Formats: sequence, C-alpha cells, structure tokens
Amino acid sequence: MTYFKLSASALAVSLALASTACSNDPVTTTVAKTTSGIITGFGSVYVNGVEYETTNASFSLDGASGSESDLAVGMVVSLKGEVNPDGTTGNATTIEFADEIEGVVTANNLAINASLTVMGQIVTTSATTIFESKVATVTSLDQILSGHIVEISGFSDGAGNIFATRVELKKEALGIGDEVELKGVISNHNSATSRFFLGALEVDYSGATLEGLPNGAAVDGLYVEVKSDAAPAANLLMATKVEIEGDGDRDMDFEGDEEIEVEGMITAVGADSASFNGMPMVLVEDALKDLAVLSVGQMVKIHAYQDANGRLTVKEIDMGQDSEVDMQGYVNSVDLSAKTISILGQTIHVNNSTILMDKRNADGLVPERYFNIDDLSASNSLSSDWIEVDFYRDDSGLLIATKLERENNPGTSQLLEGDVEVINGPTLMIYGLSIDMSGITPPAMNVGDKVEVEIDFTSGAMVATNITVQ
Repeated sequence: MTYFKLSASALAVSLALASTACSNDPVTTTVAKTTSGIITGFGSVYVNGVEYETTNASFSLDGASGSESDLAVGMVVSLKGEVNPDGTTGNATTIEFADEIEGVVTANNLAINASLTVMGQIVTTSATTIFESKVATVTSLDQILSGHIVEISGFSDGAGNIFATRVELKKEALGIGDEVELKGVISNHNSATSRFFLGALEVDYSGATLEGLPNGAAVDGLYVEVKSDAAPAANLLMATKVEIEGDGDRDMDFEGDEEIEVEGMITAVGADSASFNGMPMVLVEDALKDLAVLSVGQMVKIHAYQDANGRLTVKEIDMGQDSEVDMQGYVNSVDLSAKTISILGQTIHVNNSTILMDKRNADGLVPERYFNIDDLSASNSLSSDWIEVDFYRDDSGLLIATKLERENNPGTSQLLEGDVEVINGPTLMIYGLSIDMSGITPPAMNVGDKVEVEIDFTSGAMVATNITVQ
C-alpha cells in the first residue's frame, strides 16, 4: 500500500461558500468549520492547513478535560470553530483527541512492511509518522520491541488496520495498575463463550463491565472500545470493560446541512464505490471522477456532507503527494518571507501542512514546542542546526516539505535517501538531484533501487562519500 501526505491545498470553505456560489464577490466573513486531521504544528494549533487560535477553545483528551499543552504533533484531532476569509487562519471552539490504541507490541515488522503489530492490530507507519519515546534507550521506531507499550494516533478502518500518524512509546512493559485499550468493530461474536474479535485479537468479555451496549449485549458490527488491566496472552485479551463508541457505528455524526473536512484512509475501492475509514461513501461531483485513481491504503482528505438519507456524501477528494526524498544535514539558509529553507543546496518550501517538530534534547536542550523555521540557526557551517526533512516536488517544480524535524547534531555525514533515477558514469541522479560519485567505488545498484548516500557538501555540490543500497 502507498500512503500519501496531504499537500498544502487551499481549504474549501464550506457552507457559507455554497451560499455565495452564485456570486463573484469574495467571502468577507468567517465560516463555521468542522474538521478532523493531523496536528502539524503549534502557534496556536495547525490542522488541515489552517492555524487555529485556541484562546477560547475547550479541550478533550480520551474523554477527559484537558488543555492545549496536552496535545502533540502527529495527533489526529476533531475540531470545531471558524475559518477566516484568508482560508489559512481561524479560531477553534472545541478540540478533541482520542487515541486508536494503547497497548502491547507483539511484533516489529518495520524492516519488512513498515508496520508494527499491536494487540492483533496492524499499525502501518510512513515517513511522516511522528515518533516520540519516554524510554531513554529507545530513540527510533526500529528499536521498539515486543512487550513495549505504545500509544497510537492515526486512522483506522475498524477491522484491525491502523495508519499511524503518531507512535509514542510509553513504557518498556505493562506495570501494576496499568491499562490497555483499543477500539474496533466487533466481528465473529460468540454469545455462548462471551468472546469476539477486534481485528485479529480475540476478546473475552465474560468478566467485563458493559457500558452503553444495545440491550446490554455485544453484537457483530458494533463499534466499541475495550479496556483491560492485563496484556493479551496467546492472542486472547481478558476485558475489564467494553463500552460503545459514539452511537456504535463508524458513521460520522454531524448536522445534515453541515459540510465537513476529514483526513483519513481509503479502506475499500469497487467499480462504482469506495469506503473511507471503514465507512461507505457516496461519491458525487469531482469525487466521482477521482474513483479511478483511488487505492486501498491511500491517505486523503474528503469534503463531505450528509445527504437526505443520512449517507456520507463526498463531493471532493484531496489526494495530496507522497514524500519522495529524505535529507539530513545542516541548514544552509532560511528565507522567512518566502517560507523556505535550504539544505544541501536545495530550496525547500514549508507551509501550514508541513509537520514541524523540534526533537533536540542533548546537552540539556529543551525542545521548542512552538517550533517553526524562524527558530532555525542557519550559518551555512557546522554550527548550523541539523534537520531532517521529507519532501516532494509539486506540479510547478517546487520542493515541498511534508515533515521537518530539528534534531541533535549526530556529528556524521549529511545524508540523502531516495530512489535511483539515473546512473550515468560517475553521476547518480535521485529525484532530479545530481550526485558526484567519482571519488568512490559505488556498490552495484539499479534504477529504482532505494539508496542512502552520505554527502560531502563542502564544495557547494553533492559529492558522495558512501552509498548503501537499502
């Protein structure tokens, strides 16, 4: 499956735009907005390309009252508020966060298919997945082990597949008094044994408290959250609580005349239909034209409303772009007016949809929560900040950052990672970028191979000092 990071597209300003569609007059008032998406940065909160002020907002995290300081980059939130006429700023009134799963890792498959198995659920990661660790000895996703406790935020199809936008390693093992929890749609329910499945995990609810279930009983197709005070054993979880999620289905609950914007995952594609986060969609207008290019696992943003029959009706789909290349190195320069940074001589644009995060923690440094490119030190030397940036090239040829992280300076070579496009004698081309290999004996590689190239940039050109085929 191929997952896409959303590009910076102008927001389709919802209901009020519809009322002015017959006029050429510009929108001059704020517009009510219901949206769901990834937090890409703070200052106050960036969601779906809009910077929302949160001064008067209320916050809910996993059903409990919270504050903006409880939120983190990579979390998927539901937000209500207003968007200003500029389409890029607004004011939030409510922000809600709920994780998809907090539980025990049973397998790390990152080297095979970029996924973790967490209590019977397949958690797929991508280049833009944010990782944070509360375990000092674990600093990257590939170091996660079976038995570790993780919290996953992202998009789920309810049937055991989750696309992770954020993975937080909470602890090395489940402790006394700890609790695990996961959401999903009940399948293979057996009333005689009081068991059902969530994804590939079997759940025994014979000793559990049941809350909000219709007629006090579990049934197939019901969307629930399950909690337990013990890790699964032999793929069986002994539930302590089973409670209905929302109204028990995965339909979106919103007013019939309200238009929403939601990020999520295409979970099924048919000849004349598709599903989004496990929910059937009615495709109309431009969205119907996009059906031919949709694929299962693709990350999209939908513009939708509820029709007279209560169905999720989608009129527009933003499919965005994939992150094609990863660079790590020193910041050459920053242009605040153009909102660009330069690394290894390449000018890369940053926008409201770029995931921005400060991960420096060495030598007593405290990461900057409201991190932006104006925080970067760029002296075009070894004293510059070290960053990692994932990016793609848009239709006009500009390089657009999907994720930019400021990191501890590793004191190693600068890096470029991507797919080989051309091998022409001593010249290697990756995503249109030219690399001089004349000073090394390169490994055997072919067009299409993914490689990591260690770069010497002292001459102002990219010179390879080592190449690893991945």
